[in-house]
Amino acid sequence: MSSLGRGRGRGRTPLPNEDLPMEPVDLIKAAARIVSGVGLAVARGPPEELTMDVLEERFADAEESQGLAGRREIGMMKISFPDMSPEIPSAASTGRGRFRGRGASTPSAQTVEVGGGHGKPVGSLASPAVPTTQSQFGDTMDVPLVRKQVNLQTVTEGSQNEAEGVKRTEKSWSTGSATTGPIAATCAIAASGAVAATGASATGAIAASAAGTATPCPASTSTKRSKIPEADLPTISRIGAKGTKIEVATNYIRLRVADGLPGVVEYHVSYSEPLESVGLRRKSLRQFEHILGHVRSFDGMILFLPFILDEDVTVLHGLHPVESTEMTVHITFVKVKAMRDAVPFFNILLRRIMVELKFVELRNEFYDLELVQILDKHKLQIWPGMSVTAEDQEGGLMINVDTCSRVLRTDTLYDYYNSLKGDPKFKQKFNDFVINKIVLTKYNNTTYRIDDVAWDMTPESEFEHKNGPMTFKNYLKMQYNQSVRFPNQPMLISKLKPRKNERMRGETTQRMAALVPEFCHLTGLTEDQRANFKVMTDLAESTRLTPQQRVTGLNKFIERLKSSERVKEILAEWNLEISSKIVRVEGRKIDGAQLLFNRRSNAVKVGPDFSREAGLGVCDPIEVKKYVLICTQRDSDKARRFIEVYKQVTGPLGIKMLQLGEIVPLRGYQPHDFRTALQNLNQEETQFVVIIMPMQRDDVYGAIKKFCVSDFAIPSQCIISKTLGNEKRLRSIVLKIALQINCKLGGSLWALKMPLTEQVMFVGIDVAHDPLKKDPSTICLVASLNNECTQYYSRASTTKVHQEMADSLKIMMENALCYFKKVRGAAPNRIIIFRDGGSVGAMEHIEKTEMNQMMRAKDEHAPGAAFTFAIVAKRIPQRFFLKQEKTRFDNLQPGSVVDQTVTRRTYFDFYMVSQQVRHGTVNPTHFVVLNPNDEIKVDLIQKLAYVTSFMYYNWSGTVRVPAMVQYAHKLADLLSRHVKAPPNAKFSGTLYYL
Repeated sequence: MSSLGRGRGRGRTPLPNEDLPMEPVDLIKAAARIVSGVGLAVARGPPEELTMDVLEERFADAEESQGLAGRREIGMMKISFPDMSPEIPSAASTGRGRFRGRGASTPSAQTVEVGGGHGKPVGSLASPAVPTTQSQFGDTMDVPLVRKQVNLQTVTEGSQNEAEGVKRTEKSWSTGSATTGPIAATCAIAASGAVAATGASATGAIAASAAGTATPCPASTSTKRSKIPEADLPTISRIGAKGTKIEVATNYIRLRVADGLPGVVEYHVSYSEPLESVGLRRKSLRQFEHILGHVRSFDGMILFLPFILDEDVTVLHGLHPVESTEMTVHITFVKVKAMRDAVPFFNILLRRIMVELKFVELRNEFYDLELVQILDKHKLQIWPGMSVTAEDQEGGLMINVDTCSRVLRTDTLYDYYNSLKGDPKFKQKFNDFVINKIVLTKYNNTTYRIDDVAWDMTPESEFEHKNGPMTFKNYLKMQYNQSVRFPNQPMLISKLKPRKNERMRGETTQRMAALVPEFCHLTGLTEDQRANFKVMTDLAESTRLTPQQRVTGLNKFIERLKSSERVKEILAEWNLEISSKIVRVEGRKIDGAQLLFNRRSNAVKVGPDFSREAGLGVCDPIEVKKYVLICTQRDSDKARRFIEVYKQVTGPLGIKMLQLGEIVPLRGYQPHDFRTALQNLNQEETQFVVIIMPMQRDDVYGAIKKFCVSDFAIPSQCIISKTLGNEKRLRSIVLKIALQINCKLGGSLWALKMPLTEQVMFVGIDVAHDPLKKDPSTICLVASLNNECTQYYSRASTTKVHQEMADSLKIMMENALCYFKKVRGAAPNRIIIFRDGGSVGAMEHIEKTEMNQMMRAKDEHAPGAAFTFAIVAKRIPQRFFLKQEKTRFDNLQPGSVVDQTVTRRTYFDFYMVSQQVRHGTVNPTHFVVLNPNDEIKVDLIQKLAYVTSFMYYNWSGTVRVPAMVQYAHKLADLLSRHVKAPPNAKFSGTLYYL
């Protein structure tokens, strides 16, 4: 039996067996449901107090909105109770192809696992339990299956909408004279004239009983049902026209249903006897494999088949899986799932395919261990892999294949533990090193985050196993055939995330895994390895793939799929076909920006790198009056040399130097030494301060920035002493520092020339989280104050720990609009907001919360302004390659846009490449406009998204996102990592955080 749906439902408590009092109206409705020639079947509806709010509270899923879970539950009840009120939507209208049941169970005691994976607990401190798993496919039955086909037209390859390629030929089905719904119940006449209804399975399927014996009755004929996929949601297709057309190859592969076959068919399963366990429900269906076949997916309530059964309601009679008594199962047709609704199912199917291809799954990525590269001289391993995801795009269902790699160290944590022996503080040093590190255990290919070190436990310590007390050492030998060589090492503790069913039940028990250090390999690189140029160069050769290498790898992966007989069999079982070529689309290359570098010169059209032009002069220079340079006595010579070069480079830039810097030497290099020196400064006369740090220390840097940003409100520039030690590069380094200081004082380096008559305000929003999840998250808003994008207003606020959504955006936006009015004299005519960090799954929530906050602020302070809200995503798996010749591919040039075929079906979105890379493959940026009804032109929003990427003053070139988004990211990172306090209000109008 297939287990493709395994784990998506855990059942819930069935409806109670006792009768409910019926109103007269209910009795009339029940009397109308008479099945001719058999008897009376009472279909009891849900209680009157079962509202949407109650359902949302009872059946909420931790990973989806409560409203969606409640609507799905109502849809399932509509199947079981066809005579419910018409305002409750049918199952077909919910647009969902599965249902997660909610089982009620008693929370278990705290469990301790021995690095056996999240699904294989070893023992419990109180009552251990070891869940079992089932094989993914059962044995093939010899009984021939008759698959009912539908008249479907082939979903052709191309950029056409999937809905346009399907002929919707509807089949008529006979309609019963007395029934009003699709359910045919097993019927009997209750003893003594009393009618009893029994809830079966998780939806309360109805079975009438008489004296404890159920008499089967023939299935009633059903209402007319469509055996074709539902119509697709309206497709939002917004394609630009300006620019040069280019041919672009993508990392997508088409996936489609075979000709004349339905694809995935959804059925609802109900039982005449209550079965709370999903395992028992699956076991009960195995006896009907001669009808259902061995290829199916079942989560305890929703059944997926690759064909259509002969009847709308199939009534099956068999034995109870435990009591061996007679039991009746009703399998009710719901719908032929549209491809868009079956995306989660296809992702599970792809996971099965990758396992068949001998890939190892690790955090939703798949690695080929046969191609592991070992760098012995650096004690590193490189695991090559890929992520495979099914997506419903504008051009139909596709598979996104993105290459990835994982760097693993060959040494273990025990090697580091052994190197510390003899140190009087070795325990403290070992704790500081391993805590919060990510490790991988090769015996089960699972990663863990280390949360603590159990110094009172060793591999020979015992824990409670299901078979009795057992040592960790013996368990690893028995379960994984791993022999512990060093018995005196401490155990590492990792807190595991709660399982989905535990979250749904509200359990608070913390599961933990106990790990042996000699089997734990650290992932990632150390700081020393990152600073080693040779190490990073060798890694880049293996991990930074060129576009040509990526396309070659995609073609090899397709050949691997096509050549595997088992993969062909799996796809054929579900009527699926994979294209033999990657998807190619039409893109466009739009023009760059015109920048003004000096007010006395004309604007020039620049490319993605304009370092030469940026060094010729600044747009708005700020006079340098008095500044102070703080350093240690050892770096006094470097400080004097900095002052000399600083005066030399400011003259050609147009920056007047009225006074040279004053050096303040320090004897120590502790945070309080720098803070004391800053406190002794004359706040009224000092324009800015430059600090030369002997080395990089987070505590010193944090103390300096907190005092300058939050307490003292003075622009500051920190420099590492080593940076000023290279005399050959000193002039270029000081030139860049001079440009940064000019921006921090309120000046600008270059201006953007846009031929717009209306006043536009660009807004960038980003959130920074504490990696240790201890401090609150910081959200920052940066808004431009003119069309040239040379002046900015910034605000910052805090949210809950690791919370992505912000609740204070309305106030921040109101402050930005008021400041804009103060500077410009009037409200903006157009507001364009770029929100960084939103995923596709969170877009609905962002639209309801953050976008609504911004719109309310706009309506109050700029009611006539046009409003555009766009999500900006950088960490995406999409890759695009420019076709140069027949078989040669290269990176897209900055300004390239892809806005069709591989874009989202129901969103106004596009992909933009704005930066230029010298090595590897360029990463595109995904823009999604959440208010597609806005009248902004496609070409205009794409042009503005590109030209604003030229205005980040920390880099004389283009960046991946609009400059105001990068500014918000820079500010949020500074405040969350170092300052950890609100910035001084005096800084709101300057770029003090560069």
